[in-house]
Parts: sequence; structure tokens; C-alpha cells
Amino acid sequence: MKTRNELCKALNISQASLNNWYRTGVIKTPSNGLRYTEKEFSQIKKIIFTESGKLMGRANRLHIKNSSICYSGITDPGTKRLLLHAIQIHQKSNLHTEKSVVFLSMHILKSAGYLNDTFQDSPQSKLDLFFMNWCNEAGVAEFNNNIYSELGHFNCDDDFIGAFYQSIQSVSQKSRFGSYFTPGILLKDISIASDMKVLDPCCGSGGLLLHVLGKNHDPSMVYARDIDEIALGICAVNLSLFFKSNEMKFNVGFSDILGIKSISQSSFFRSTENQIRFDCIITNPPWGSKLDFIQKKVLIKKYTEISTSESFSVALYNSLNMLSSIGYLIFFLPHSFLNVGTHKNIRKYVVSKKKQVKISILGNAFKGVVSEAARLIYYNGKVSDHIEVTNNGMRHILKYNEIDSQAAVINATTDCAEKKIIAHIFKKQHFTLKDNAEFALGIVTGNNAKHIVSNKTSVHMEPIYRGRDILPFRFSDPQCYIEFHPEKYQQTACVDKYRQTKIAYRFISDRIICALDNDGSLLLNSANLFIPRIIYPTETIICLFNSGLYSFIYKKMYHSKKVLRSHIESFPLPVVANHVHTQFKKIYQKCIRDENCSDELNNTVYSVFKLTNKQIEIIKQDCACYNIYNN
Repeated sequence: MKTRNELCKALNISQASLNNWYRTGVIKTPSNGLRYTEKEFSQIKKIIFTESGKLMGRANRLHIKNSSICYSGITDPGTKRLLLHAIQIHQKSNLHTEKSVVFLSMHILKSAGYLNDTFQDSPQSKLDLFFMNWCNEAGVAEFNNNIYSELGHFNCDDDFIGAFYQSIQSVSQKSRFGSYFTPGILLKDISIASDMKVLDPCCGSGGLLLHVLGKNHDPSMVYARDIDEIALGICAVNLSLFFKSNEMKFNVGFSDILGIKSISQSSFFRSTENQIRFDCIITNPPWGSKLDFIQKKVLIKKYTEISTSESFSVALYNSLNMLSSIGYLIFFLPHSFLNVGTHKNIRKYVVSKKKQVKISILGNAFKGVVSEAARLIYYNGKVSDHIEVTNNGMRHILKYNEIDSQAAVINATTDCAEKKIIAHIFKKQHFTLKDNAEFALGIVTGNNAKHIVSNKTSVHMEPIYRGRDILPFRFSDPQCYIEFHPEKYQQTACVDKYRQTKIAYRFISDRIICALDNDGSLLLNSANLFIPRIIYPTETIICLFNSGLYSFIYKKMYHSKKVLRSHIESFPLPVVANHVHTQFKKIYQKCIRDENCSDELNNTVYSVFKLTNKQIEIIKQDCACYNIYNN
């Protein structure tokens, strides 16, 4: 018999998700009300994994089995063809992933002349011994059966084996470890002195180290750690090839930077060093690697100072504490590290040290990763009063005393001139919607395919609007219909909030897009709503929020792709004369009639805040200043 907790763990979902699936009819409750029989348990997993598609979307990559070719920086056409050939050999061989990687590594090392033919019986070098142990660890006995010999003789300087390993892994395997290739272009300006003790605590196959180390670096000063034992084996092979040596000391071993996973004491990859301090720590840590609920609780309990279960935050915290007194750290992080509330504790920890910090904004730098990225360089031995930020080739300074002590937001996308504009805007007397509005989320049906249709098929059906159906000032023609039964859905707000006059806005957006709804329309979960409870004309609010200036404010203050309640609540509603409200009402009426009044709207908003021509030009040059008809 299986419990509900065991089902949650098997599906990697929360109790809340499980309860929602009961409610929406995705799965049935246990026949006896408490526990599942083995048959029921198996049937539920079959439904979820193969029939319902519940765990197959972008939001749950853990269960996706497909793989894709990853060239890992390989640009040479001939080497790319070799990689494709190697993948084809693997697919035909039906070998387990690790065995296939071992055989490919064996072929490459022998081709380069670094591995002796007799390594399995009488190892002659440190590399022979390492490889013999790796083969034993992987359960590889057929040493002479080198299935990759048809690739021919080649000595590859690229992370060929790492690219092969990434390519034959499924999306779910890569998602489980949060492992994605770091493009070499992000590493071109990094060079590490040859006498430094260097660590990559999330090394993978070692591709990052191959880009930042010099050939004259002492291999005994290079440390590589990971929790993926196959990747560790590849890393050792790559470092041997990089340093052109079969006698180097291997500081390659298993270590969990999160501090929650251990390895068998008998494992060949077990690392033994403790309390080593490093001159340089460089890594691309896992972003959102898939931890179960027990592991997340362990992290929160173990790291009370930062109180988080986010893997990159814990990795950064632990790495900072492994630096030597004059060491420095280079981390590749999601942009959300800089400004999202979930990560405020690790930000506060970094900011509190008042060290020299450099941040580079990288945008969408990682293939297969939706999140934008940033690079953090932290100098442990250098005290400073500011953070240096580079964005689109422009450099500016963010003073530590300008960072709010509570949220600790590091505003890395706003330069000095832009910050002055925002400060000028907020100096004008204004109201906000904080404590002056009710908010509600759109409906989460739990199964859109079941409840949503594209054509109205009965008189009981009514339109339901998605985020993309909300245009500036108005709704598009309905594309979706629903027969509304709130008790059947996973999540709904109080129905009364949908049925009254409200302002609907896109939830996923890089600008503010909102429209007034007087028809009591239903909203799907990509659209949210608010109902002002303040004596302030609704038409003015909608004009302000849809203007280029407010998109500028949103981008520069929050740099987010999700419009949150806290964002809406913070926007200024300026105190203006009645004739200005009348002017906005006229603009609003023009806009809902589809008259082109974008310039009139923006110029009116600029005049309200008495912006100078220079300030307006700065705003217009920024991509946040949209024509309201560019949706």
C-alpha cells in the first residue's frame, strides 16, 4: 500500500498539486480513502506520465525523455560530423550511457597516445590507474571492445566527450541536475593566474575550466567537483588532454556544493580534502535543480542565514565561505538573483560584506534556458562602497548605500541618468494602489483541453480571456470559451471579482498592458485583475499604465517578465488637476476606438511629470517606450 506522500514524491509534486488533481478529476482518490494499492499507484503514474501530459510541459522538464544535440562550443564542421557519428554509434549499440562514455573516452585517450593498451592489467601511469578504476566503477569489463574505433584517429581540443554526454542525455536528466553548457563567449575575458588554487564546484565535464585555465597552470592546483560521476570521469579525461599529461595529479572528485548528497565511501570518485581555501572559485551552478520536498526542508534548516532551498543561492553561499582571504569568485546566475524577492536573503548576505563586486548583464545567454543571466564577480580581499555594473557595454556604479536594506534589490539595468528620471517621477505628489485596490488571479482550470474550447458550442458558454487577448485599452475578439463551473476548477478567485468592473492586465509581459472590463468577463490564469478602491479616475489609471513612461518605470525598476501585484501597487498615481483627468478621459475614448493616439498619450504623461526634452529622449531611446499598438 502506498501513501499520498509517496505518490507526491514519485511525481515530484506538492500536496497542493495533488489535491488540485483530485478536485479537477485528473486522478481518483484511493479506494479506501487513505492508501493506494500497488495497482492504483501504477495506474496513476501511467496516467500522469503517458496519458495526461501533466508533467510534459516546460514547467516540468524532469519527466521529458527526449534528447537534443549539444555541440558545447564545437564549431569545426568536421568535429561536428564526428560527434553526430559517435551519437549514431551509441544509439545503435544499446549501451548504458556511462559505458558508452567510457568507451568513447578510451578511444580518444588512446588516439592521443595517453592511455596504454595494458592499463587494465598493469597500469603504467596515473592516468592508466585512474581509467582502470573508472572502468571498474562503471562495471566495464570488455576493455578491448572499443566500439568507437571507426571514428578514426583524432586528437580533439574541444570538450568532445562532454558534448557527446550532453547530447545522449534526456532533457529530464539535464533538468534533474540543472546542468546546461556554458558558452565559451561568456568566458573570453576571464583569465586565471597560473599560480592560483582554482575550484569549479559544479564542474560537469570540465568545459568551463578548459576555457579559463592556461596550459602552464599547475594541474595540482586545479580542483573539480560535481555530483554527476559520469561527468567527473569526463572532466578527468579532458584535463589530461588539456595539460597533455598522463601523470597529472587528479583533484577531480564527488562533492555536493549544496551539502545534502553523499557518496559511497568505497567510490572511486570520493574526494577527501576538507577546509581547503581557494584563490579562485568559478562555476555555472545549477539553477533550479530538481530537489524533493525533504531535501528542500533540509536546505532551509541547514542554511538559516539565507533561509532558502534554491540551489544556486546555497552554492553561492558555500562558495563564498571557501574563498581565501584574498580570493575571488565568478558565478553565472539567473538575472532573478538581482531583483526577485525569493532571493533577497542571499543578496543581503552578499551586499552586507561591502566587498568589490562586478556584475555583467548577459541577457538570454544559455541555450534551452528561458531565464536571462548575469555574471557575478566577488573579490573577497577588496572592500568597496559600490557595485560596478556592465550592461550592453555601458558601465555604471551602484552605491551600497543606495540599496534598500530590506529587499536588497540590485538594480543592474538602470544607469545614473535613468535613476534620476525615476527619482524625479516619484518626487511628484502621488497616490499608489498599495492598500487601495483588490487583486485577483485568473482562473486555473487544471485541464484547459477539457474545459476550454475555441468556438462557442452552446448558449451556456461565455468568452474567457487569456493574457494575450488583453491589448492596450481593450480586449481582442474572444478566442476561447468556457461553460463556467467554478467548483470544477483547480483555482478561482471569488466569482464576484470577475463579475464586477475591473482592470485586467497581462501577467506574462515585459511591459504593462491593461484594459477596462465593464462586462464581467472571465479571465484565464495568464491574465490577472485589480479593482481600485480609491477616488481616482479609472481612465487615468489605464492611460498611465499603458503609456511608454510606465513601461520604462516597470522595466527599469523590476526588469521582470511577470507583472506582479507588488509592481502594480508601487506605480505612482500623480495628483493632477481635474482638467488633466478630463484630457486623459478623452485620450482613453480615442484609444478604445482604435484611433492612433500613442504620441498624444505619451506626451500628456510626460507633461504631467514635467520631464525635460533630454529626459524624454532617454526614455524614447529605451525599448520600453512602445507604441501602444505594438503588442
